[in-house]
Amino acid sequence: MTADLETFVQRCKILPDGFVGHADSAWRLGAVLFLRCGSAVAMVQKAARDPKYEFARAWSMPGGMVRARDMAGDDNKINIPKLLTRSTTARAEAEAGIVLEHHGEVVPSMLHGPIVSSYTVKGTRKFVLITVQVAQMNECCGLTVQDHSVQNACWMEPPFPWAEIAPANRVLLAHTYWQSLEDRERETARRAIEDGLVKCRAWGRAMGWPVLAAPWDELPVLSAWQEAWTGAGEISIAASD
Repeated sequence: MTADLETFVQRCKILPDGFVGHADSAWRLGAVLFLRCGSAVAMVQKAARDPKYEFARAWSMPGGMVRARDMAGDDNKINIPKLLTRSTTARAEAEAGIVLEHHGEVVPSMLHGPIVSSYTVKGTRKFVLITVQVAQMNECCGLTVQDHSVQNACWMEPPFPWAEIAPANRVLLAHTYWQSLEDRERETARRAIEDGLVKCRAWGRAMGWPVLAAPWDELPVLSAWQEAWTGAGEISIAASD
């Protein structure tokens, strides 16, 4: 774990609603699993049970909100970094049948900085600050859906169906694969990635996380985003657009 990310996670706590965040922040912590097998990545498709859900039928990496219930014990004594990993692995198994203990170490991503996603539930706007856990497999395992929130799971590799991927996941994938894409693949992908950036930047500014680089930005801009885990996100709600 990078020093900035480690400091950020250690400052998080379990909040009264059972989710994880900072005491005075409106966002809650989420995590996705970036599980790669060669050039492929494990992806799940959200179910379409609720037509009002913004991400119905959208593709994303396995994951979701970090919840206290994913680890037994006194909420005040739970180790948050361990809870983050436990929550991620639990979602990966439920959503895609991935048993990570069979596939090597799961570690926090050093490539990705903070990124905010948002969705509406029961008429209330929710904001999720996403962290990324990464793992590598030498041989792709079969993926099986076991959770009602997901309707499909598969391995994907470039060229991705960018417009069908949820905005934050779209940006995260772009940061990982951009340098390996061919020029024509970049041209095809760029509009959808820019759309994801616009949405996530607006959500980020609303939650006090204003820094979000594009995958084609210069190194200083990319580094500023990767190191933005400290010194941001200290306000409950800031002015957005």
